[in-house]
Amino acid sequence: MKIEFASISQINDIVIHVRFNSVSPSGEQFESYLEELRGLLNKSKEVYLIYDTTYSLYIPREFINTKINWLKTNSKLLSLHVKKAIHVIPNAIQRSIYQNMHSVYQPPIPYAFTSTLGSAYKMVESIESANLAKL
Repeated sequence: MKIEFASISQINDIVIHVRFNSVSPSGEQFESYLEELRGLLNKSKEVYLIYDTTYSLYIPREFINTKINWLKTNSKLLSLHVKKAIHVIPNAIQRSIYQNMHSVYQPPIPYAFTSTLGSAYKMVESIESANLAKL
């Protein structure tokens, strides 16, 4: 099934970029997106997940609940394969909604919010540089 509302790309060995588009997903498409993401994570080592909502619509409430359930069900997979999830959310209201969602359900992995894709990649670089300095 073609997933029009999101594209998932492995940018390099340590970054998976999920770009949400301005298409509203059906329930089946949202489930397919989560399955595709799970499959890619199963094949990955430790990665950063960058969720880019720069061009997206608001995600309907029922999909937020679906995502929370997916996080709970896949907590071990996420803990093994994801160093950090970075949410790129330019819209301050939408960012606030996601921050509240994360306060209600604490994801099993570290996460951060930022307003630009560039700052998300700078976070990755900063964390990786700090890790190299520890060696």
